[in-house]
Amino acid sequence: MDNIGGNKLLYFLAGVAVGGIIVYSARSPQMRGLLAKAAGKGLKLKEDAAALIESIKEDAEDFAAEAKHYSKKNRGK
Repeated sequence: MDNIGGNKLLYFLAGVAVGGIIVYSARSPQMRGLLAKAAGKGLKLKEDAAALIESIKEDAEDFAAEAKHYSKKNRGK
């Protein structure tokens, strides 16, 4: 077995082991609580990021509209 194939096998086995540990530990009430908290914080972060992006988008649209208005206003002079 070459070194690359051996590393892939080790990575696979390590992934299976870590996955098994996560699944086993997720069944405990304490870990479920921690996972639920982490998921809640992740969702809150996603919502905050979406709100920030929407605010930036609205500001950019306002700026573009003001620039267009200013441009039309100055062409008439």
